[in-house]
Amino acid sequence: MHHNYQTIVNLFAGLKPLCLAFDPSEDHLVSSLKLRLAELTNMPVDAQRITTIGGRPLRDDASLFDPEDTEGPVTFNLSLRLLGGKGGFGSMLRAQGGRMASQKTTNFEACRDLSGRRLKTVNEAKK
Repeated sequence: MHHNYQTIVNLFAGLKPLCLAFDPSEDHLVSSLKLRLAELTNMPVDAQRITTIGGRPLRDDASLFDPEDTEGPVTFNLSLRLLGGKGGFGSMLRAQGGRMASQKTTNFEACRDLSGRRLKTVNEAKK
């Protein structure tokens, strides 16, 4: 049986972590942690996302404490689900795809050959 019913929840940059103690007779689910965080931080429960230190997201019906673990407090990260966004790197590449193809150069005089000589000087020597 777990003897230390405490969690440490890392919040966002600029906010200190919260240490929360749970009563051994209480419900120890992620959903109960979210309710306590909503009371303390005014962040809506449906916007909260709880992850392990390794980044694995936890479902609301998951248990907070491992019965085999009798060590100190369990640590979690809190993040918020945000809507929208303007798109990622992929959409930016697609948008620039046409422009990049139209700007192909045909002047390779600044490039070097396998001997290290500039192509401009090689072409001038051929003439």
